[in-house]
Amino acid sequence: MKYLVILLLIGLLPGTRLVAQPRDARSGITVTPRDITRTGDSLLVRLDIRFRGTVVESNRSLSLTFYMEDAAGNLAAMPEVLVNGKQRQRYYERQYTLSGGAVAEEYYAVVAQEKALDFTLDYRCALPYRNWMADAVLNMKQDFCNCGGHERQVYVERLLDKLPVPPLAPVVIEKEPVVHHTKCDVFLQFEVGAADIRPDFRNNRAELSRLQSFIRQVRSDRNISVEEIVITGYASPEGNAWQNEELAGRRAEALKTYMEGLDTGGGLRFRTGAGGEDCGGLAERLELSSIYLKGEAMQVVCGDIEDFDRREEALRALDGGRPYREIFHEIYPDLRRVECRIDYTIIEK
Repeated sequence: MKYLVILLLIGLLPGTRLVAQPRDARSGITVTPRDITRTGDSLLVRLDIRFRGTVVESNRSLSLTFYMEDAAGNLAAMPEVLVNGKQRQRYYERQYTLSGGAVAEEYYAVVAQEKALDFTLDYRCALPYRNWMADAVLNMKQDFCNCGGHERQVYVERLLDKLPVPPLAPVVIEKEPVVHHTKCDVFLQFEVGAADIRPDFRNNRAELSRLQSFIRQVRSDRNISVEEIVITGYASPEGNAWQNEELAGRRAEALKTYMEGLDTGGGLRFRTGAGGEDCGGLAERLELSSIYLKGEAMQVVCGDIEDFDRREEALRALDGGRPYREIFHEIYPDLRRVECRIDYTIIEK
């Protein structure tokens, strides 16, 4: 995706902070303009795109396009963000394979709607600055495809009535590096007792694609120095607690090996750890669920039983094991995962 890499190399400079209200798209998306920076002959636009819940149906896709225009008809568009439903993502993956990856160059990012979404995309784009942009507006176009038997729907919404384009920044004394910490949660799912990463298992392909995009975004800017990547593995609390601790560690090592393969330049520093049985995640998901006898199950999970194995036995004993079976099939799969946090420094000039 050469176009994206070039844009990212220009960006990440301090700019004017926008005071703008978030705009809700006609879907589970909220867009918040963050910064506009003029540097040299370039204009950097930064948006927060919040994805939450179900954005598109399984057999449909949504294209988000952000563009500037003025009253005279001048227009400058930025790279699209594509959101695919589950079935539509399968079609996209076939096109990706047939084109040798060329289809991906059309988009800033491709988001797969395999399940309910809950993350924010840090959208950054640099455009050649033109004088007419000082009087331009910023719009968002949402284009729902006419696939899957649906009619095409196109909506245009105003994000900013006037671009707050600052004057060309004067030369300033170089600042001390500003340290930013970010956490990239990668919910790679594993089969029971397994630690190998399988892209075709459940939603793993979409999660790995999101991780790859994140790594490209962080690594492609010369002003970014990656300090450390922290990977923690977890296991669902069935079976022996000691074995689950060891399994969680192997899952973390598996993601480390995978990410080392993505780091073609080398030099990234990793730290892996085992979070063991994710009892905290179990309690959170159980609280939000509609599991049979949820209240009684919560008392077991959050009660005074400290031994993990005895706690599992108590869950199994509830009403002949019905609540446990629902927990095993509906909640445990999401607990077999790894979390990845990337710490990096941005040198602001």
